[in-house]
Amino acid sequence: MKNFLIFSFVLFFSLVIFSQGEPSETITQGKFALKVVKVMKAKLPIEATEQDAVAFLETLGLTPSEGWNISKKLTEKVMAEILVIVGGNLSPIKPEALITNLKADQILQQHGNLFRKFYLTKVAADNKTESEIIDEGALKGVAASPTIEK
Repeated sequence: MKNFLIFSFVLFFSLVIFSQGEPSETITQGKFALKVVKVMKAKLPIEATEQDAVAFLETLGLTPSEGWNISKKLTEKVMAEILVIVGGNLSPIKPEALITNLKADQILQQHGNLFRKFYLTKVAADNKTESEIIDEGALKGVAASPTIEK
């Protein structure tokens, strides 16, 4: 029981530190797009904007049914659509319910490997993206990360 409490405490604070913004604040689609790119370990310029992240995700085909709106709050419906595209599953209890920073971070931590695998698969299949693979953090079992020739 003590180990479980310590683990829960460490997990909670790591999520809070990973989160950009207050954990209880709702997150916009643009800020979420930046987090998705970070979880994918895609290499974008340090000064990349939310619009840059959205444009990159669109090149991968990771676009919700109504498109990205960087200033609109992220809902359970949009989150579920994004997860389905990368091979995950989320059944929204309330489709129009807003996602908080903390919940977004929890979902990305839980499904991060799906986002990374989706990215690697797309880059390997279609080298039209202008991003480069970052070798650190590659999926277990992958012998070598694909490279992009420029």
